[in-house]
Amino acid sequence: MHIQGLIIGLVIGGLDCLLFWMSGLPISGAMLVQALLFWMAVGWVIHVVNLKMNFLLKGILVAIFLNSPWMIEFVFIQAMQDMLIPMLVVAIILGVVAACCSRFLKREVQHAQ
Repeated sequence: MHIQGLIIGLVIGGLDCLLFWMSGLPISGAMLVQALLFWMAVGWVIHVVNLKMNFLLKGILVAIFLNSPWMIEFVFIQAMQDMLIPMLVVAIILGVVAACCSRFLKREVQHAQ
């Protein structure tokens, strides 16, 4: 279960890096590693933590909560207010993707038993 969560995070981390790269912004090796590790943690939390709520809502809330330090850094500390909406949208989309992957994998395990 833990490995599955990390793999989910690796996939959504790759999607995040792909979106960043497609936007035309440069991405360094350190930024790539940072994003992959961060999203691996997000994927792991979404997959492992059991919250009594809709799985999509859980994915969205976890992704936004764990992204909140980045949002505070860019939007408030660096005064890049135009980054808030894109960061929220990416967190929501990747949270939904992670939640759907998690639900699919959990159902597969239940069917195998």
